[in-house]
Amino acid sequence: MALGAKKRGVEYLAITDHSQHLGVAKGLDVTRLLAHLEQIDKLNDEPDGITLLKGLEVDILEGGSLDMPDDVLGKLDLVVGAVHDHFQLSQQKQTERILMAMDHPHFTMLAHPQGVTQPRRGAIRSPTHSLRAR
Repeated sequence: MALGAKKRGVEYLAITDHSQHLGVAKGLDVTRLLAHLEQIDKLNDEPDGITLLKGLEVDILEGGSLDMPDDVLGKLDLVVGAVHDHFQLSQQKQTERILMAMDHPHFTMLAHPQGVTQPRRGAIRSPTHSLRAR
């Protein structure tokens, strides 16, 4: 992937995966993530390579915390928070949950702010205007 991006003139490429909480995606646990980050560091050490940014799409848990330890999140360039469960929470609770995650010192960006819409689940109830105010 990095070589293909380099051939196209890309100087930076973010590499992200899902975190451990999202079982259906076989997300990375701490051990697998650290091994993944080590591989990225080795590629970044190669001369004339592109710069690979280390990222992870972490689950925003029901209470607003992130599903990876802070010391591990601190090793990342990008921490992408995402809601993948508890879609039934009220609009207020969803908003509080997301805003709490956004206050985390390692939080970088929010993925799919209205949730991953699937027919059986629907979108989360979170007013994007409250999030935009942040």
